[in-house]
Amino acid sequence: MKQLIIQNGKTKIVDVPVPQASEGHCLVRVANSSISKGTELAGIRASETPIWKKALKDPLKAIDAITASNMSFTQVLDSVQIKSSAIIPSGYSASGIIQKKGSGVSNNFQAGDRVACAGSQCAFHAEYISIPENLLVKIPESVSFQDASTVTLGSIALQGVRRLNPTIGETFVVIGLGILGLLSIQILKANGCKVIGLDLDEHKIKIAESLGIDVTFSSGASIESSIYDLTDGNGVDGVLITASSSSSEIISQSFKYCRKKARVVIVGDIGLDLKRADFYEKEIDILISTSYGPGRYDVNYEDKGLDYPLSYVRWTENRNMIAYVELLKKKSINLEPLISNIYPIDAAPEAFQILNEPGNNSLIHILDYHIQDNLKPNHTINYGNADFQKSLPASECKKIAIIGPGAFARNTILPVLRKSFPKISIDTIVVREGYKSLEIQKTFKIDKVSTSFKETLSNKEIDTILITTQHHLHAQMVLDGLEAKKNIFVEKPLALSYEELDTLFKKINLLQKEGINFNLMVGYNRRFSPAIVAINKITSQRSKPMIINYVMNAGFLPKEHWVHSESGGGRNIGEACHIYDLFTFLTQSEVASISATSINCNSASTLSNDNFSTIITFKDGSICNLTYTALGDSSYPKEKAEIFVDGKVIYLNNYREVIVYENNRSKKIASRLSSKGYYEEFLAFFDEDNLRENFPIPLWQIYQASKIALDVDALISNNA
Repeated sequence: MKQLIIQNGKTKIVDVPVPQASEGHCLVRVANSSISKGTELAGIRASETPIWKKALKDPLKAIDAITASNMSFTQVLDSVQIKSSAIIPSGYSASGIIQKKGSGVSNNFQAGDRVACAGSQCAFHAEYISIPENLLVKIPESVSFQDASTVTLGSIALQGVRRLNPTIGETFVVIGLGILGLLSIQILKANGCKVIGLDLDEHKIKIAESLGIDVTFSSGASIESSIYDLTDGNGVDGVLITASSSSSEIISQSFKYCRKKARVVIVGDIGLDLKRADFYEKEIDILISTSYGPGRYDVNYEDKGLDYPLSYVRWTENRNMIAYVELLKKKSINLEPLISNIYPIDAAPEAFQILNEPGNNSLIHILDYHIQDNLKPNHTINYGNADFQKSLPASECKKIAIIGPGAFARNTILPVLRKSFPKISIDTIVVREGYKSLEIQKTFKIDKVSTSFKETLSNKEIDTILITTQHHLHAQMVLDGLEAKKNIFVEKPLALSYEELDTLFKKINLLQKEGINFNLMVGYNRRFSPAIVAINKITSQRSKPMIINYVMNAGFLPKEHWVHSESGGGRNIGEACHIYDLFTFLTQSEVASISATSINCNSASTLSNDNFSTIITFKDGSICNLTYTALGDSSYPKEKAEIFVDGKVIYLNNYREVIVYENNRSKKIASRLSSKGYYEEFLAFFDEDNLRENFPIPLWQIYQASKIALDVDALISNNA
């Protein structure tokens, strides 16, 4: 499908796969979308600045980010290469027809419904878009797709007016007669209010006058006195600021137009250097209007579809969208003077260019997607630019697919595979939104981009899949991959529940009984690191049990971070599982008992699965302790371990050095290390001697590490 994207300060049309109707979302075939000056043109200008210039503006921040990432210099260069050509989707207001419902969407929507769509994170300028239910509203038959495609703009204006709390007969000033100002005028008039408009642009003033505004001013020192004359010397009941300016003079002037106890609502981006004397004596209420209304920027509302009760939040962003469409139906809003031109999707870059021209008076441009054309959804696109790594013949390369490559996959896994494994060809990357893969696809010379995991699994040329999605998807994807008889590498964790874990291993046991060969590996990279290999040479020769004290100074993550959500499962399951695997690897023993306790306090920033201690005893008599905390300082090593065994103490410092203390002496057996085993784990995974015959990590150890994580989680959850 065609989609408009922004890259390096320019707009262009690209061909990307059609997104899926994911859970809680509807797949919409777009009829029209709206282009407006403000936000979208600002995005173009922001993308013009190279990443190195952004780093120079705030070098300390850039250095901190690199340090916190724990990436090597090579990884940083790879990351910069990708980010330098970052692709930004554009668009936030559209209309179209529902093609398919995802699971969990209510019966309020059905395939074939005409809908208006909102959201800068989803309502893109594209032929198909996947929209969550709370950002969809039905369009009455009497409302055109063209008018309905302005639903986001209308909802923003409507929310600003709601914050004014207008009553019949009141008088308001609207400062800034752009799109939002002109829409706000009409909404205020529909509320029975008198409206005074201020703008420097005579063209916009004429449009406002054609829409029935009561009074307009373009400039002049007499505006304040004129407003008082118009309001019998009282001042207006409120001011709605829809202008955009870095100057604080706008808000300072707005106070002067007001009566006592008036309201000033800020919609536009203006300077806010407030002078107390301007508003204190009049006791003016200063209010901010946040975009489309309550629910905006709330992941639970927008993405997960959790609504606010009407009795407590009368006007959410979705209910604002419905109300705006109803105003269109009643002809209370006239969009004809605001819509400057209609362009086919192929001419979208031209539409943006015209909007950006100095002195251009255009307000809204509409993109048309020829919805009457028979366009079939294509979820996989073959770009055909794979270089087969080092120009090896295609027949000599093993084709793999990477599912859901996020930041970790882009910065760590992809560079390792590309540079170190010449016989591995990344055939397909699977993503939720096709545009997200374009820079990866071009940087790493990948053949295909797909939004369909199912289609990718059905490709018989693909031998292996690497699953790097968010954690809640891992178990089902592994199960589907096993059903498709693929070799599977899955990033940790393997599962988020006992049920998922047991279901997976029932399937694994069944495949083994049927004599079906497959390779399964979880991304427990630390056991493959040079540091742990060096330690294991010592511990594997031990004659007695050992004690391991391990500290993870993990660093703070806010509770809103996805790792803490249902998608992440928490940091114990999502990250501490690495150490449970390490304990299993070094002891080579089954678990005898587990105890765990966590910090339990009333602080919302101190989470139980962020700060805990666990003691694991193994059947060989070894005792392993893990202290996992987000309370520490980043200048202290993130990971340290002390191993007491056979009269020795082995010290591991952040996988950079290993020191052995023995016979009153110390000896470095490994130093200047920087690898946590990412290259080595893939070396083991792709080893032809292992593939389809053995497992790089024994299955019982994969199961045990996952089971320990679930057991610890149950213990610390009970403690919390």
